[in-house]
Amino acid sequence: MRKGWASRTAIWVSAWRGMGAYDTPSVSHDPVAKRLVTPGWSLVLRAAERNPRVSRGAMRIATAVSGGLVRHLPFRTRAIDDAIAEAGVRQIVLLGAGLDARAYRLEALRDCTVFEVDHPDTQAHKREAVRDLLVLAKELRWVTVNFEKDDLEKALADAGHDPNEKSVIVWEGVTMYLEIPAIEATLGTIATISAPGSTLLVTYQDTNRPPLWQLVRPVFTLVGEPLRTNFEKEDMRALLSRHGFDVTSDEGDNEWSERFFGERPRLAISERLAIATRRRSPA
Repeated sequence: MRKGWASRTAIWVSAWRGMGAYDTPSVSHDPVAKRLVTPGWSLVLRAAERNPRVSRGAMRIATAVSGGLVRHLPFRTRAIDDAIAEAGVRQIVLLGAGLDARAYRLEALRDCTVFEVDHPDTQAHKREAVRDLLVLAKELRWVTVNFEKDDLEKALADAGHDPNEKSVIVWEGVTMYLEIPAIEATLGTIATISAPGSTLLVTYQDTNRPPLWQLVRPVFTLVGEPLRTNFEKEDMRALLSRHGFDVTSDEGDNEWSERFFGERPRLAISERLAIATRRRSPA
């Protein structure tokens, strides 16, 4: 990761969130993305904004060529946005926030305090990029954490997070880069900071991967962000249950494409979103 920048994959995610506005129909919209990505991607997004008709045509072509794979990130973004709005809580924790721009674009956060937790290098770039933007959330609090060294629970407490009040914890696009012990340790902390009734939104790589996976995986290794861990749906459900969370929904591209477009995708990324609720009593 270049000092002062997010990871390459975080930049790709933000860029495709921005391009998602030009799908037909538009599933999600992230107008902040053009500020957060590298200069090259920023030029692409600004050009797309100036020429929406051309951009929609380009998205149709990209969707057809990729078998619908370019829709995955807008799908994932929309699914998480909807779950946050439905939860109706006053605390949101964005764990490993990357270039997430929800505090600047989601009306549903107007009564929420948002805690953005991430590495200091990523946050330094991001804070400079958005310093003159209006925050739509009630309040945005930056929580700088080096996950290899710092105490996440203490950092959140110091920032004013209340573990006795329900929260939404968003852990998006992270678990696949971690080994199992790191995932277990983080879930232990999440359980500690989550009041009963809190909602955890966590994405993970499904073990049942499409053939395209064999082509995609080396790309992540090449950019220095290898994909390490995947789960069967039942194993993810069991893992979350051990930490006091009951899964209420587990969806991916097949379900999202049917919901938003009324059709099954020709191809589907193997990443899924599990939505789980913190239990009020032990299992």
